[in-house]
Amino acid sequence: MPTSPTRHRRPPDSAWSRARLCMALLAVTIGVVLACIWVM
Repeated sequence: MPTSPTRHRRPPDSAWSRARLCMALLAVTIGVVLACIWVM
């Protein structure tokens, strides 16, 4: 019971985490592309 209210209390936190995950994925992909270009 005490865990569900905390989850419902702040939905923007999950949105922020999702945005951060997207940004991290983008940064990783860009880094891989840059590494490939650097190796070439």
